[in-house]
Amino acid sequence: MQSVDLAVSEAASELARDSAIMFIDVRREDEVAGLTADGATHIPRDMLELELGARGVAKESRIFLLCQSGARSRFAAEAMRHFGYENTWSVQGGFSAWKGGEFPTKRIAYLDHDARQRYARHLSLADIGIEGQARLAQAKIAIVGAGGLGSPAALYLAAMGVGHLRLIDDDAVELSNLQRQVIHSEATLGQPKVASAAQTLNGLNSAITVEPVARRLDDSSGDLISDCDLVINGADNFKARFALNDLCLKHGIPLIDGAVLEMEGQLSVFCHKDGPCYRCLYPEVPPTELAPSCAAAGVLGVVPGIIGMLQALEAAKLIVGFGEPCIGKLLVFDATTSAFDRIEFDKRSGCSACGPMN
Repeated sequence: MQSVDLAVSEAASELARDSAIMFIDVRREDEVAGLTADGATHIPRDMLELELGARGVAKESRIFLLCQSGARSRFAAEAMRHFGYENTWSVQGGFSAWKGGEFPTKRIAYLDHDARQRYARHLSLADIGIEGQARLAQAKIAIVGAGGLGSPAALYLAAMGVGHLRLIDDDAVELSNLQRQVIHSEATLGQPKVASAAQTLNGLNSAITVEPVARRLDDSSGDLISDCDLVINGADNFKARFALNDLCLKHGIPLIDGAVLEMEGQLSVFCHKDGPCYRCLYPEVPPTELAPSCAAAGVLGVVPGIIGMLQALEAAKLIVGFGEPCIGKLLVFDATTSAFDRIEFDKRSGCSACGPMN
C-alpha cells in the first residue's frame, strides 16, 4: 500500500500554505488534555468517519491526521483511503514530533473524568457544553458581601464550577443572619463571614478556588476587583454600591447588582461595554432616611435567595455567552404576588460616571 506518512515539517509547511486542509487530532480526550496543534480540530479516532460524514466532508478533501506518536493516525489514514478519502495523510511522529519540533500549539476546552461526571447536566445543554463549562472553570468572580445575596450567588456559582471565587466581607456571622444567609450555620456563629462561607463552598466543590478576603470594600479597593472577569454586588448599602460602580467602570468590569428590602428585590447588570452604569439609574446617593437597611425595614428570608440566584444566572450568561443578560434592564420582583417586572433604561448622556466627558 502507498505510504500515507507525511513528515511533520512538511505537514506544518503545507498547513501554513493551504487553509483548506482539514487538520484533525484523533487522540483520546485524556491524551489531548486541553493541548493540541495550532489549527487542529479534535475528533477522537473512534468518531472520525462518523463525524466527517455528518459534516459532509467531500471525499477529495485534503485531510491531515495527528495522533500521539503517528501509529494510530497511520492506520486511520489507511482506513480513510479505503473509504474513498484518497487525500488523507498521517503526520509522522504525531503530536510528540509536532511539539518537539516547536511548531505552534493551542489550548482547547478540556474536562477530566470527574468534571465530566460533576457537570454532566451542563454538558448536555447546547448553550453550555464543554466549551461553556471550560469558560466557567477559567473565570474569576468577586462577590462583595457574604450575606443574603452573596450566599445563594456563591453557592450556585461554586456548584456550577466557576474556577475562582473571591469573597469580600468584613462582618462576622450573627444569629439574625441565619434567617436568610444560607451559606452560614449555627456552627459558624461569631466567625468571619468569608471564613464561614469558604468552608461551605470548599465542602461543596473542592475543585474550585475560594479566596476569602475579610475586608470592607470602599473607593480605594480597586485591587480587589481589577483581576476579575465580573463582580457580583451583595452589599446592603448605597455607599458601597456607588463605590463599586465607579471601580468597575475604571477597570472595565461588568457589575451584577442586586438589592432586597421587605418583600421586594431587584437586579441589573451595570458597567457592561456600551451599557449604562449604576449612576445612570441612580445619579446620587439617596439620604439615609429614604434608604432604610434590611435591619431597619426587614426582609422576607427567601427574597435574597431568589435575587442572589438570579445574580448567579446573569454571571453564567456573561461568562459563557448565552441568553440575554439584564444590561439596561432592571428586573423587579414582588414576593407578595410572585411577579416580575422589567424596566428598561438607557445610558444617560449626562452621567457623572460614564457620560461622554469621562
